[in-house]
Amino acid sequence: MHSSAVRSGVHPIVESLREAVLARPGDVQTLLVYADALTEAGDPLGEVIHRQHLDPTYVTPDGIGRKMLGVLAKHLEHYRVVGGFLRAVQLKRLTPLQLQKLTGRPEWATVESLAFSRGQRPATRRLASAETVELITHAACASLKEVLDLDEGTLRRLAELNRHFERVGLIDVPHISHQPVAATKWSVGTLEVSMENPEEWLGRPARLLLDGVQTLELKRGDCAALALVGLRSPRLERIEAPGLVATRKGERWTAKLTPRFKSVQDGHFGVARLVGGIAQAVPFLEHLEVHIPEHGTETLRRIREAAAGVSLDLVSQGYGVYLSSHFYPRAPSIRLV
Repeated sequence: MHSSAVRSGVHPIVESLREAVLARPGDVQTLLVYADALTEAGDPLGEVIHRQHLDPTYVTPDGIGRKMLGVLAKHLEHYRVVGGFLRAVQLKRLTPLQLQKLTGRPEWATVESLAFSRGQRPATRRLASAETVELITHAACASLKEVLDLDEGTLRRLAELNRHFERVGLIDVPHISHQPVAATKWSVGTLEVSMENPEEWLGRPARLLLDGVQTLELKRGDCAALALVGLRSPRLERIEAPGLVATRKGERWTAKLTPRFKSVQDGHFGVARLVGGIAQAVPFLEHLEVHIPEHGTETLRRIREAAAGVSLDLVSQGYGVYLSSHFYPRAPSIRLV
C-alpha cells in the first residue's frame, strides 16, 4: 500500500511500479520487480513481499503493515496482507461520509475479501446501504470476491447489479422486512445468511435472491430449512444449515439431516418443525438420510410418515429397534445402529 519509501517520494520508478502492480494485482513478475526496487530504496517492504511470495503464510510485521495501510489504518478492524498488498479487510463501523472518502482509493485494487463491522446497540447496526454499495461496486474494487456482514438493504441493492461474487454474507438484523425482492441480476457462489428461522424470509420476500445463488449457507436455523429445496431456484445446488446438508442432482435432491434437540420442550417444537420441513421437501427429494438418536417411537414414526414416497435411511438408536420390529418389520430403508 503506501510504503514508507513511496510516501517519502523517493524514486519515481518505485511509485510507477507500485501503480503498475495495483493496476494488475495478479502480475507476479511486476510485483517482484517492485519488491526489488523497494529493497534497493532501503524499504523493508521489499523483503516482506519476497518472503510472502515464497511463503504465503508469512505474517507482515505490524509496523510495516501499518505503514502500508497509510490513511486506511484507522478505519480497519482487521486486515491481511499478502505480497505486500491488502487481500482481506474488515472495516470498523463507519459513517456515510467516511465510506465516501474511502471509496475509489487505489489500495482497494488488491482486496479480495471485504467485511463490515456493526455496533452493539440496535441503533448502530444499520449500515449505510447506498455508500456501502458504492464502495463495493467502484471500479477500484474489481478484485472483490466476497463481501461479508451486510445488512438487508445493502444485500437488496447488490442483487440489482450485474455482478458475480464468490461469497456474500448477510448479518442478523433486528427487523427483516417483508417487502419482496425484485428479480436479481447478480450471481453468487455462496450466500451466507445468519438469522433465526431463515426459511421464512428466504421462502417469501427474498425468494428471488436465490435465483443467482449456487450454495445457500445458513449460520442459524435448523433442519426445517430443508423446505427450501422446493423453491426451484435455477442455480441453487447446495443448502447447508445446522444439522442439514442437501445437494441437488438434476431435478432432485439428496439430503442428510442430523437434528439435535436441547430439551424436552425444544424437542416437541423441533420435531414439528422437522417433520414439517420434510413434508414440504418430499416432492423434490430423491433420497433422505435422517440420524436421530434416542427420541422414541412416536418421533421416528412421524419422520417415516412425513417422508412417505422417498427413499429413506433412518439411522436411529435404542427405540428404533422397537419401531422396526413393530411398525415396519419389512422396511429395508430403516437402518439401525
